[in-house]
Amino acid sequence: MGENLRTTKYALGADIPQITAANEWSMLTFGAWCWYENMSSYEVPYGKLYNWFALEGDSLCPLGWHVPDDSVWNTLIDYLDPGTIDPEINGPQSYVAGGKLKEVGFDHWPSPNEGANNDSGFTALSGGNRFADGVFHDGMLYGFYWRASEFGSQSAVFNALGYIYPEINRNYFDKKAGVSVRCIKD
Repeated sequence: MGENLRTTKYALGADIPQITAANEWSMLTFGAWCWYENMSSYEVPYGKLYNWFALEGDSLCPLGWHVPDDSVWNTLIDYLDPGTIDPEINGPQSYVAGGKLKEVGFDHWPSPNEGANNDSGFTALSGGNRFADGVFHDGMLYGFYWRASEFGSQSAVFNALGYIYPEINRNYFDKKAGVSVRCIKD
């Protein structure tokens, strides 16, 4: 998809609950969403933040689509920056692919938006995140995207892109964290 997911329903029609209170968010063991800082003005263009539990069970993405896992993200990164990826690393996977994924300019990224050229057409945005404790972080500075890959039983893998570097980082958050989602066709 060319934009961050904004759905409030699973593919088969079940509602995904919106959770605004930090103390409730920190206790979640089921799928949920929120807007960054619980402000609906972030809906367009940043989309919603989903905890990783929303990726389990019913399809978060529309029918015929899915959340890309480690192997799909690694293929994309290797395509954008051939021969540089270490598929198991937690940290920078490429020092240029992040720029090829980020939207150009300063409408949705602060200066210097280092290396942004959007050669991929992905148009990554700086949508921030919500930590497992329910506190919001990094809005307008960093963009985070879930990968449909677990990292142990309590954590899952995500990508991070930042305004001050052109790299893409692979790391992991607690599954309760809220992160942006992109879907890919089956």
